[in-house]
Amino acid sequence: LKPYLQLDRIIDACFDVATKLFGISFEEKQGIATWHQDTRVFVVKNTDGSERGLFLADYFARPSKRSGAWMSALKSGYKLGDGSKPVIYNIMNFAKPPEGEAALLSVDEAKTLFHEFGHALHGMLTEVTWPSVAGTSVSRDFVELPSQLYEHWLTVPAVLEKHALHVTTGKPMPKALVDKMLAARTFGAGFATVEFTASALVDMAYHARPDAPDEPLRFEAETLEKLNMPKTIA
Repeated sequence: LKPYLQLDRIIDACFDVATKLFGISFEEKQGIATWHQDTRVFVVKNTDGSERGLFLADYFARPSKRSGAWMSALKSGYKLGDGSKPVIYNIMNFAKPPEGEAALLSVDEAKTLFHEFGHALHGMLTEVTWPSVAGTSVSRDFVELPSQLYEHWLTVPAVLEKHALHVTTGKPMPKALVDKMLAARTFGAGFATVEFTASALVDMAYHARPDAPDEPLRFEAETLEKLNMPKTIA
């Protein structure tokens, strides 16, 4: 699948979906000083062309960079006083290709790109008065919702047809390959659902007690045993 998932095209897909959903656009700017030469800077514009904020993206791994992928804000957007326009960034750790070659992503990496960009949109589209609740400064139960919703746009057939183009031929991903990729999403879903539910039930059992158990691990094991949880999960 990697030949169909070029980094630049998946970035374009993220932007394209955001434009269709929210009416914002992205214009890359050169020559702006950042923390590393690989970091890219985009001006985010509203439908009327006015500037909404800045989006910075640092996509490639390097020795001085910690692993993982995340979103954060150099400056939050809010209306208090004179207001503030958001400056949001995404950090990734994709393998940097040799000079002149396209960076290719796995499906999981492309999904991560969409996920973290969903967080970035949360920061860029914020419409609040108070800085303390700007962007992703929300309840922990909610903070992952925009990102998890946004990552599903990656596998919308119309998005794949337009942006998942072969690095050599430029042809879209064949339908048979798209179908296989979509089918793979539910592989092991039953096990994952039981595992997640088990964690939730144990958590509820802990918090339903009037006091904390003296031996938390033993309490967890006993709770899972009462649930007849499979040993592979327990």
